[in-house]
Amino acid sequence: MGLKDSDSDKARRLAIIVGVGEYPNLNSDQNLLVSADNDIQHLIEFLRTDQQFDEIIVLRNKDATRENIEYFLTSYLKHTANSYSGHTQFLFAYSGHGFPSQNTGESAQLALFGISGFDDYDHSLGLGILAQWLRDLSSTNFSSVALINACYGGDIFGTSYGGANPDAPGKPGGWALTAGAADDLVWSSGKSNAGSIFYDLMIDGIKTGKADPFYGQKVVDREAHVVRQESLVRLGQLNGYLTGEIENLGMNPKTSRPYSYPNIGVLQNRGTAQGGFFFLAPRVVVQLPPKPDGTRETNPIGEYGPVSSIYHRADLKVFNDPDDYPIKGVQLSSRQHDIDWSQVKNRVNWVYIRATDFGGSIDSNFLANWSDSAKAGMPRGAYHTFDPCMAPSDQLKTIEEEVPVMKDALPIAIDVAYHSNRDFTENITTCPNLGDEAGIKKSILELANQLRGYYGKLPIIVGDSWAFSNLIDDDFRSFPIWMHEIDNGHPSVRLAGSNPWTLWLTSNASVLPGTQGHFDESVFFGTPAQFAGFQKGSENIALSAAGSGEK
Repeated sequence: MGLKDSDSDKARRLAIIVGVGEYPNLNSDQNLLVSADNDIQHLIEFLRTDQQFDEIIVLRNKDATRENIEYFLTSYLKHTANSYSGHTQFLFAYSGHGFPSQNTGESAQLALFGISGFDDYDHSLGLGILAQWLRDLSSTNFSSVALINACYGGDIFGTSYGGANPDAPGKPGGWALTAGAADDLVWSSGKSNAGSIFYDLMIDGIKTGKADPFYGQKVVDREAHVVRQESLVRLGQLNGYLTGEIENLGMNPKTSRPYSYPNIGVLQNRGTAQGGFFFLAPRVVVQLPPKPDGTRETNPIGEYGPVSSIYHRADLKVFNDPDDYPIKGVQLSSRQHDIDWSQVKNRVNWVYIRATDFGGSIDSNFLANWSDSAKAGMPRGAYHTFDPCMAPSDQLKTIEEEVPVMKDALPIAIDVAYHSNRDFTENITTCPNLGDEAGIKKSILELANQLRGYYGKLPIIVGDSWAFSNLIDDDFRSFPIWMHEIDNGHPSVRLAGSNPWTLWLTSNASVLPGTQGHFDESVFFGTPAQFAGFQKGSENIALSAAGSGEK
């Protein structure tokens, strides 16, 4: 919320839960809604224990009146948020019956306690009115969300205001996430102690971290086990997770149709929504395995900010949220052309430009991109695609002919992830040594040392999980490494060994302003001073930052 850790007393998390599980004036098949009662209990415990909300107001059954809801949303909570200067996060949750309005042009209604029928507007609350109260309240909070589990609950959106990003937790915004669309019924599994499908899946996804597993921090040991994890769950990711989980439920046996999917939308006055709501994911600390003498080490406390390992524990890798790493760069190749380098320079801090490909071929745009990036004042490096079927000496010759020796260039990158490269695997015909991984590892080391000798800089080794599991081990500890893997659209953190990462590919298939085509974006692990050390190329700067440098 823009506050320092020392100012945490100046912020508050506020919630109001409205739930109706008893409808004494409705027919026998509608007067009890056990799942709503269960939702209330589950939400109270979740918000109090897991989310650490400071204040939770519960309006349950007979307390769930229009007058009470209006008072808390339009008076009490607005005053509380203002008293904390807007450093508040607010959550509204409803679980109960919903029904379409019987009056043309009016929004659907939430059924409140005491309602006698779906034309009893004295004991119901129109979603249009609720939406306006919530929109007004959202302007006094840093971020807010309304969670609606009711049939026809999607009607809360009405006229939607766009222009916001639900996955930007560092910016203010007001949102609603509903269990279904404006014309959907919503369901419970009917199991003992079950709440609604919507809230049960939501709480489980957040408490386990499954709803947004790649945002935040992970600390990973040399066997690729996550030993510590702490993160946020972003609203947009939660919506995607719920959609996938509901899709996996298959057909609703009561309707022989798919279950209703959640709906998400901005619920804030026009022109003010920028970011999204977030939940706290759990801190996961896994006990480390015993040492040979039977004792166990205390779990390390990871660091936030630009770091890639625990200090003096280079075997424990740190993967913070990519936004924590301010020095970002991209890879460019012949797929990107007509580049506006002024726009590229405004977006990223460095570029790697592909120079060579399999079979000794060269990138047709390398020389132009190399020259133009230099004119733009961009730190840039050349990118070589390692070919296991070519001798290191032949590969070196190709690189020497294409890439000039320049003092200000970044170290050459050697991409050894040929096994996962479709261009290689689908076109290879003969390669006698392809199965000789020990021989290929020796060739990579030979080429890396030859490049170091010719260009005077330690090359950086680019690999994915397969490469680091089968080829790249601690024999490469003196070389910086570029963790280069995308797993189902998210960065993978599987990286064994005791060499911290220097560059980490965090996204792909993005559009870079000033270019044609897509690009891959990576982050550098450290500070500007450390980046200058990496550019100099005399040592593995990430390993030095971990307190165990090697020349």
